[in-house]
Amino acid sequence: MHRCSTVQSRVPRTILILVFLSLSALSFLIDGLAYITYAVFNRAWSLGTGIPLASVLGLVAYVGVAALGAWKDINNVQVWFLTRVRLAIAIALALDITQVALSINACGKYRALKPSTSLQPS
Repeated sequence: MHRCSTVQSRVPRTILILVFLSLSALSFLIDGLAYITYAVFNRAWSLGTGIPLASVLGLVAYVGVAALGAWKDINNVQVWFLTRVRLAIAIALALDITQVALSINACGKYRALKPSTSLQPS
């Protein structure tokens, strides 16, 4: 009996990577459009929040990485194995986790400082 052995190779799931990058870019686009829609309907543009800038920067970053990765894949460059790409993704993930943790912490402190609005008998 002859057994065929297969050699494991590390092939990045390029389609999956590009889909997730595109979905992330779409979430930033939707966030920016929701902010603009809110501002138009309420006729109030909140200054100093940084939300519009974050939406534009996130959209450009994720679309840029997806476009660059697709272009490099077409030209047979293994972009997803580069150390600097992995490092950038790890730093971005760490910053996102930090932002979520700080947001949860700030929300908890805000709720603790907010006076109770329940009706109490007098």
